[in-house]
Amino acid sequence: MGHKVLFDVNTNYLCLKLTGDQTYDDMVKARDAVKESLLVNNLKRVLVDTTGLISSMGQVDDYKFASGLQETFNFTTKIAFLILPDFFEKYKFIENVAYNRGINLKVFTDKSEAIKWISSK
Repeated sequence: MGHKVLFDVNTNYLCLKLTGDQTYDDMVKARDAVKESLLVNNLKRVLVDTTGLISSMGQVDDYKFASGLQETFNFTTKIAFLILPDFFEKYKFIENVAYNRGINLKVFTDKSEAIKWISSK
């Protein structure tokens, strides 16, 4: 199955919608595209909607991806992952690894709570 990465720039944050089957390499490319889009649009907040995602990544890839976020972002960038409840443990692991490396990332199952958090100071 193919995959899509869709960007939408809001006045306060960037929205990234991931759908289809995403591999580790796809996620790294999406991460780099987010960095570029944040710079171009002078933003520091990202909502990553993974509710349409089928991930081919196992725990080792999750760890590598989360660890690699520190090469692209710092604590001033707020990253909210919108997830399906069935994947809470998977993304909570990513959140913990990222946080331990100085990345301001949180996971949410409710879109309004995710937007509220990334919109806060």
